[in-house]
Amino acid sequence: MSVNQDIQFAIQRLAGTYDLTHKIDVYVAEVSSEIDIATRTVEVKTISFDTEIAIPSVKVMASVDNGIIPAPTLGSMVLVGYNLMVDPFIILCSSIDYWLVYIGNISYKISADGIALNGDGYGGLMQIAPSITAWNNLQNDINKLKLAFALWTPAANDGGLALKNSLTANYPTANIPVTSQSDIENTKVKHGG
Repeated sequence: MSVNQDIQFAIQRLAGTYDLTHKIDVYVAEVSSEIDIATRTVEVKTISFDTEIAIPSVKVMASVDNGIIPAPTLGSMVLVGYNLMVDPFIILCSSIDYWLVYIGNISYKISADGIALNGDGYGGLMQIAPSITAWNNLQNDINKLKLAFALWTPAANDGGLALKNSLTANYPTANIPVTSQSDIENTKVKHGG
């Protein structure tokens, strides 16, 4: 120990607070406010005592920084840790609405609604199988059109009748189904910028 730590230890022993600064009290509490994402805090009220005690600004993570942020469900039970050296903090949650994870400028959110990568402004990610089907339909249609032109033998002064006959015989007149966003979008996994 350094001299400063020795002095601090001696003062704490004389004041009778040495054990208190190292002891963590744990309380069972009910979440009484929605999470404040900016401060990474919620308000809780204890249910461990005869009298309810409201505890504001209970941290859901160590500091306002990158990391994992659980959003406890309003009215759910949590274990709150507390001692004289740190602000109250949540140890465990009985229920959460979502998890937020920030790593640098990357974020994702996991909730019952799905997963959002860097927000959800661009909508859902593409589903590969229906997208491939839509692309294959378009490619097959273009290939049939190319075949109709390849089989066409121009005839002089027919007014385009040979081309029309080749297209009628080799190129279907049915329209390609139009693909909409809902046909290929995975609404459970969204992304943004």
